[in-house]
Amino acid sequence: MVEQESVVLVEGPWTHREISANGARFHAAETGTGPLVLLLHGFPEFWWAWRSQLVALSEAGFRVVAPDLRGYGASDKPPRGYDLLTLAEDVAGMVRALGEREAVVVGHDWGALLGWTVATRHPQIVRRLAVLSMPHPLRLRSAIRLHPVQLRASAYALRFQLPRLPERWLTRHDAVNVGRLMAAWTAPGWSDAEASRRYRDAMGIPGVAHSALEYYRWFVRSLPRPDGARAARLLAAGVRCPTLQVHGELDGCMPTATAIGGGRYVEAQYDWRLLSGVGHYPHEEAPERINTLLLNWLTERDPVPRDRDERGRPRNARARDASGRPLPRGVPGRSPSPEAPALPPAEALAEAQRLIEDGEPFAAHEVLEAVWKQAPATQRELWRGLAQIAVGLTHAQRGNATGAIRLLRRGADRVAGYAALSPGPPQYGLTIDPLLEQARSLADRLGTQGLSGLSREDLRLALR
Repeated sequence: MVEQESVVLVEGPWTHREISANGARFHAAETGTGPLVLLLHGFPEFWWAWRSQLVALSEAGFRVVAPDLRGYGASDKPPRGYDLLTLAEDVAGMVRALGEREAVVVGHDWGALLGWTVATRHPQIVRRLAVLSMPHPLRLRSAIRLHPVQLRASAYALRFQLPRLPERWLTRHDAVNVGRLMAAWTAPGWSDAEASRRYRDAMGIPGVAHSALEYYRWFVRSLPRPDGARAARLLAAGVRCPTLQVHGELDGCMPTATAIGGGRYVEAQYDWRLLSGVGHYPHEEAPERINTLLLNWLTERDPVPRDRDERGRPRNARARDASGRPLPRGVPGRSPSPEAPALPPAEALAEAQRLIEDGEPFAAHEVLEAVWKQAPATQRELWRGLAQIAVGLTHAQRGNATGAIRLLRRGADRVAGYAALSPGPPQYGLTIDPLLEQARSLADRLGTQGLSGLSREDLRLALR
């Protein structure tokens, strides 16, 4: 580490370590033993923002790790990789590099945006999610474009889009503007001279100011771009783990009106907490309240352990009917499919084909989706397209012609796009052209005739 990075190596009841993940090197503070809790900081802080939580959570029986995010503190500062999906891969890679299969993820500000994203992209890794002072990314995308209150609050982010000048603004006069930003976003009257000094010093580390601004530049510039649309589509899938969202009512950066509504993106237990008298940095402004809230949420209110199959893989809690609809608790039905790990590709296709032929396209979708989530980047469009075709069949089976048409066509387009970029014989025994013809023909028929006369045979598409 260069000399300047020593300012973030603060001594305390923790140890400093390096973590290699996603092709980069990350500095982190670690303490305690037990289930892993990963603490992700925001702007303009670094790992030390969690100093109070590091102590409180480790004393309660958790292994607590607080890394410097990409570009911050003593972590690597590469020239690129500041988009949500790459940053989420950083977080997932950290969990694996720490030798764990899953973690509780607690994030603030940008760390919370990463928490929302990694919990959606890697649901098997995030056991529980707590987000502080940050709406769901899709809420924020919408608010920046449509709501004047959020647009005014985000004026600083728009100024950050300029080249070079914002870096100079952040670092000039001993980074005095870092302290001014934090003062503007916290509750009136709150101040912490030591915290302000440390964050100003950390912003002076070569490369940090530019890296920190790249987060904002990607988020704003990606709004109309394909990469932003791709991230939005992924995030629309929702979070499947218990989620706690905490917001300060006096937040001068993210108005409460923007933050409310995160529960619509959570398919599990969701808790909303609005803290009175607190601004944008609740873990700094009211550390004891946050510690108590997190500990109660992690221990006293921890849900019943998830049902697992004979191989230790988690199952969904409720049985489903043949169309994938959850049945009331205790009512027998199809056993929920394991969420992970995925079957090998050829086996997954064979199993999905069997399920489609047996009239269980939703179960086939689960098998294909598992492969999609773990497939290499070059094959994800293929597996996602196949899973969407299976969802289209599920909608048709449920009597939802509109949803079936949309998913059949969308899935077929994805598979066709993959095939166009991957010349050569089809992999894994796929019959791509006949499959696309069947999927599109069924969508066309539903569009002209609706569900009239639809039979079980019509839903038996051939994958191979």
